Amino acid sequence: MICTCRYFSLPRIFGTTLETIPNQVPYLFASQARLDKWKSKIESASVTGKKIGLVWAGNMKPDTGRTCPLDQFAPLAGIEGLNFFSLQSREQTPRAEDAPPSGLKLVDLAGEIKDFEDTAAAMMISI
Repeated sequence: MICTCRYFSLPRIFGTTLETIPNQVPYLFASQARLDKWKSKIESASVTGKKIGLVWAGNMKPDTGRTCPLDQFAPLAGIEGLNFFSLQSREQTPRAEDAPPSGLKLVDLAGEIKDFEDTAAAMMISI
């Protein structure tokens, strides 16, 4: 026998409530070795203020729903104390014309992020 149901009906069918949804946050963890690696990299950037991880381009074609031209962040360039870290993976590395707008403090980590554990470690250090 084959049964079908709408995706959004599954919580009702399984009796899911807010109390039964696992919610341990953060839910991505990195090994201590990766944390140590990224701590030294991020601290060597010598920035003060807020550290903001940024991914602005996806790697799917066409990708109009997930990709934003980097120049759209120009209004943030003038805000004192904001420091952006590129969390683009190699596969997501943007085109050459996607250079940061003038005044936007962007530390490029793109060539060093190899997998989700690197991304998680960089994010855990940045908080």
